[in-house]
Amino acid sequence: MNNVGMTFNILIREKEDVFIAHCLELDVVTSSPTLEIVEADIMSLITAQIEYAFENNNLDNLFHPAPREVWK
Repeated sequence: MNNVGMTFNILIREKEDVFIAHCLELDVVTSSPTLEIVEADIMSLITAQIEYAFENNNLDNLFHPAPREVWK
């Protein structure tokens, strides 16, 4: 079995005392009042999306990039 590495860019910003995490390659977003929780939450969302894609043989639709303006 081959190990496959994946790299994801995660943008975390603070806005009005809330941390917002956005995985740019998958276009998933979460928010939390603490940095630690938002980091854990975004990792859980990424993991869930990858697991779902593999379990359902749907790798072609795994990557759904965030809008261009978010990348800037």
